[in-house]
Amino acid sequence: MFNCQEIKEKIQTLSGVEDIGIKSNKREISDLKKIYCKLCKQFTVCTLRTIASTLRTNYNHASVLYGVKQFDNLGKQLTCFDIYMDVFNYYALHKDVIISLNAGTKSVLKINKNKEKNQPTIKQLEATNKAYQLRQEAQNDNDLAEMLGLSKVTLYTRLKLNNWKKPELALIDQLKISLSLTDSDEECEPYFGWCNVEGCENEGANGGGCWPETGYWTVCSKHASEYRAGQPQPKMQQKYIDKEATRLPDGTLPIGNETKFS
Repeated sequence: MFNCQEIKEKIQTLSGVEDIGIKSNKREISDLKKIYCKLCKQFTVCTLRTIASTLRTNYNHASVLYGVKQFDNLGKQLTCFDIYMDVFNYYALHKDVIISLNAGTKSVLKINKNKEKNQPTIKQLEATNKAYQLRQEAQNDNDLAEMLGLSKVTLYTRLKLNNWKKPELALIDQLKISLSLTDSDEECEPYFGWCNVEGCENEGANGGGCWPETGYWTVCSKHASEYRAGQPQPKMQQKYIDKEATRLPDGTLPIGNETKFS
């Protein structure tokens, strides 16, 4: 956080006023004091009494509070509002600040103190990676959620936000992944399988969404982009063409044919 004296000197430099704490009936001095009180409340942890003590006039904690309320009520009507914005923007570069101006008359500021706290730790990111691997082993997401002692909705939230709790991190750390998912010597079948286009060796990224009028094709991201661009269907591998020819009228494959053509 910043200190009051630093803010005071910044305001005095920008305004050309030698000391904003002097006793004066000038509106400019009065407005500068309001700006000073507001900025001190926003960017310091000083008490109202401490802020008041930095002004040489007979300011007290009630005067500071009144000045802040006056600032909130007047906003852009203050003669030196541009100085407030200059100082505010200067300090906002050093903090994560959200500001909104309500019809140009009232400024509402919130300082996001929890942004850094909300960033996932390395352990949480590692837990998410392991959870995805465990997800491949589980029969379905309900089984994985039950394994971790979570509801399915909470599981999806954890996977999306990486916001695992300490007990969950400890549990995930204890769970073992089968060798089939970690053995680098074995080639793992991609989730969508392999691209059905002849001559393409890319992993599938889309199942059934491209050229659906001719079959339920698995294609890679490259060929999916071609489909979205309106390009004609490329030639498919013969084994996948044979597979599509066995589909029943309801769109399903006969029992046993699901893996026959893999």
